[in-house]
Parts: sequence; C-alpha cells; structure tokens
Amino acid sequence: MSYITKNIIITTSILFLGISVFASCATTKEVGKESISVTSTHHLTVSFFSPGGGINEKAKAVYDTFLKENYSELKFDEIRWGREGEVDYCFQNIALSEDKTTLFIQETKELMAKFDKVNITENEPCREGRIK
Repeated sequence: MSYITKNIIITTSILFLGISVFASCATTKEVGKESISVTSTHHLTVSFFSPGGGINEKAKAVYDTFLKENYSELKFDEIRWGREGEVDYCFQNIALSEDKTTLFIQETKELMAKFDKVNITENEPCREGRIK
C-alpha cells in the first residue's frame, strides 16, 4: 500500500468514527428530551423515617387524619421498611384531576414541612418492603 492510500484509509476511518459519535450523541439527547416531556403521571412518597428512637408518630397521625378527611378516595401502598416503625405512603398514578393532584401534593408538602423525620419525594419508584 502506498503512503497516500494509507492516509486516505486513516482519514476516512477517523471521519466515520467522528460522525458515528456525533450521531449517537444527538440520538441520546432526543431520547432524553422525549422521556422528560412524556412523564405526566404523578407518584408521591411520604416517608416517615427514624434516625434512631422511632418515627414521628404525631406527624403520621396528623397525615392519616388529613388523608381521611380530605382525600379518602385516594389509594396508596403502606410500605413498612424499618425496625423502628419506618413506613412509606406510596401514591402511584394519583387518580385525581391535574389541578387536584397539584393541590394534594402542595397541601401534603405544606402540612409535613412543620414536622421532622418526614421525607417527601416525587416521581421516584416505591421502596421495597422489609422482608419478614
């Protein structure tokens, strides 16, 4: 092979590699944009946790009353995961109108903000329960 032929092969290979990398980056960005805009379901997890000494029982009682009085139609999974009473209330695909879902999430955050040992997460998968 001559020197010119080797240079053409190397240049073509580098050019092809560069185009492949550029095309794969563009595809990844499109998929990322798509998955963000398609996500319209709401998931909410209210987690009563304990760094030692048990959960905040008062916070849990207040939230139970709030749910019973205002959102008794909502279904959720109660997932027990710790040894000191830790529990998650996992609301998947909240079955309310968009406005009422937004209001429910806002009210939950405002109500639980005044308590310690409570975490609220949105659009995250539910935790696995504790194996007995």
